[in-house]
Amino acid sequence: MKTKTIFFLVTLMLAIFIVVWFGMGKLTGKRPTKKRIPHANLTKMANVNEVNDLNFRVCAGTDCDRAGVLQKGSELILTGKKDSVITTNGSYFQWVEVKTIGNYCLVINSDEKLGCRIWQTEPQVQGWVNSVFLNVNGN
Repeated sequence: MKTKTIFFLVTLMLAIFIVVWFGMGKLTGKRPTKKRIPHANLTKMANVNEVNDLNFRVCAGTDCDRAGVLQKGSELILTGKKDSVITTNGSYFQWVEVKTIGNYCLVINSDEKLGCRIWQTEPQVQGWVNSVFLNVNGN
């Protein structure tokens, strides 16, 4: 008799749990869900300032080779990598690694006097820029 009562109570509790878990949406009109954070909110975005096109480099610092030119106002993704560079005159600058989304021009398609001959958006490339020349979006 005692075993049947325990079995009945366990079965009843399991049935209630199943009804509550799976039937919650039918009773309240909503199902419990986890809060999802869109990936875009986890990515820091920036824009090149609107004043001038900006050189991006293969490493942090003006001593590094130019990888290309970023068009003024073009959009970028900040990769999260940073490097502090001290110039020969003792000035300190924060450099950040970026990935292109907007227009850029590779070194082979640009001339320092004539400017860029071919702007492109694909494929995305990565390079380093001085953070002074970026407008970081607040996301």
